[in-house]
Amino acid sequence: AAPMRFGSAARAATLSLLVAVLPAAGEDDPRDIGIPVYVGSLRSAAEARARMRAQALRARLTNVHFVDAVDAGDRRAVEAWLGGRTLDHLASEACPEALPTAAFKVANFATNMLALDRIAAGAGPGLFLEDDANLRPNPGVFNRQFGALLDHLEETRGDTGWDMVMLGSCYERVRHIRQGCECVRPRSMQRGRIGLYLTAIHSPLCTHALLLSPAGATRMRALLAGWPAQFWEHTRGFDVANCSRYAASGDRMSGIYAYKLNVGHDAELRRLKDGMSVLAAWPHLVLQTQHVASKHHKYRLWGPFPCYFQAAFAPRGGLCGMEAYQHRLL
Repeated sequence: AAPMRFGSAARAATLSLLVAVLPAAGEDDPRDIGIPVYVGSLRSAAEARARMRAQALRARLTNVHFVDAVDAGDRRAVEAWLGGRTLDHLASEACPEALPTAAFKVANFATNMLALDRIAAGAGPGLFLEDDANLRPNPGVFNRQFGALLDHLEETRGDTGWDMVMLGSCYERVRHIRQGCECVRPRSMQRGRIGLYLTAIHSPLCTHALLLSPAGATRMRALLAGWPAQFWEHTRGFDVANCSRYAASGDRMSGIYAYKLNVGHDAELRRLKDGMSVLAAWPHLVLQTQHVASKHHKYRLWGPFPCYFQAAFAPRGGLCGMEAYQHRLL
């Protein structure tokens, strides 16, 4: 299902008018945020690492660590994470995308697991980011939003009342999230505009921005332990000799998507919600670079109706009112 959009001309005009006529409360100063941040990135990806360091500096994230990503081109490393299994059955001139696509999914899983191990061993929450992450709408506003979220979680749930918060996702079926929208409103922030909400997840994809408690990282690691073997078995059914028959309009990558060869461990997130306490932040705080300019993924178009509805009827001028929510979307 397509995400719900705030896009009708009348609604957009109304929201813009609210922002124009309602006074902005004073904003708190940025603060240093010292929770560990683990960025999955190839050791050779100097440009991506430099970009992430710059974002972290502007967002006042003071405890950033790079996790050396597993290289999809390293056959031995990929096979090790597959328990010694190979992907040779996907090698084909007729379908050259198949093997590297599957290898990348395994490498992405491996990098995610390495970061989870670091968070699980820590004394408090940790944030995992992929190196194509963009802090939205800019690192300065992210600082305030993320700081408010951390305070809110500590005040309302403590260290053990939550497992994971997705700061961004892909292809979530927002229309299926119909209740339980929680305004982020920490006692530490009495002024300014936050406009951030939490809901349960429905069926998201993508793991580019995950905030986890140590217990949550441990649970996620355990729940995904069998994924490499399951994925390998799934690839065995992909007929590389007739790759194009899976495709629509002759696009072989569409065929790979259709046959789920290009769907990694993030597809299991919808299953994890049954074994973990998983929340999603709205609007998204982090987007992948390739989705920033996408009309479908653009963060200002995303948000479950309960959050929009709650914002519309919240007291005027508060942290959770419509002007705050719209402020967050601008």
